[in-house]
Amino acid sequence: MCGEELRARSFETEKLTYFGWPTSSELPWTFSEDGTVIDHLVFGKLPRGRHTVEYRSIDAAGNHGEPGEFTVTTIAPPPACTRTITGEHRGPLAVTGGVTCLDGARVTGPVVVGRGASLVVTGGRVTGTLTASEAAAVHLLGARLDGAFSADRTGSLHIVSADVRGAVLLTGNDAPVLSGSTVRGALACTGNTPAPADLGVPNALRGAGAGQCRELRDGAGGERYEAVQHLGE
Repeated sequence: MCGEELRARSFETEKLTYFGWPTSSELPWTFSEDGTVIDHLVFGKLPRGRHTVEYRSIDAAGNHGEPGEFTVTTIAPPPACTRTITGEHRGPLAVTGGVTCLDGARVTGPVVVGRGASLVVTGGRVTGTLTASEAAAVHLLGARLDGAFSADRTGSLHIVSADVRGAVLLTGNDAPVLSGSTVRGALACTGNTPAPADLGVPNALRGAGAGQCRELRDGAGGERYEAVQHLGE
């Protein structure tokens, strides 16, 4: 097979046609609001929202394979980092201001996000609890958290493709997103406006759900492409 033709359909857009990711057939597709420019062409450009992408393979002779499809849900990007931590961090971590980013880092100890501060965790692992109170933003993106997670009155809360091993308590947050993630402990949600949303991508909920989170769908968790993040505003 020489390539794949992809078409995206949604309520917001017309059908778009792409022919394979140009730099490598082994690389996953990347979707964003601005797209990715390669050799003066734009690839993977989709507006925010949920989209179904249809695809089919095409061989050198022009024969088309059977069509398939996958789902893409694009979300707003996290805030820009003012401090980045990589590698190992041992001991407590206090985020008191600005935007602290854990980029594939391994943190051993509790993490606390204070009023007006932001935390972005991309990949990596936190062995400890994570607590946020009146934080500006907390984004867990493909990260593993071995302890309990509590977020209270957070301005922007995204838990996407994460693996949370402890209990989760979400109270009074602004439009929280819990999408394509695994929660192994109890999940309780109260006073969030609106209620936490999964963006159509079910979570793997191993513990009991309570309050607003009782309505979240329990599924196999997010698959690749199902919940992705914009590269820019």
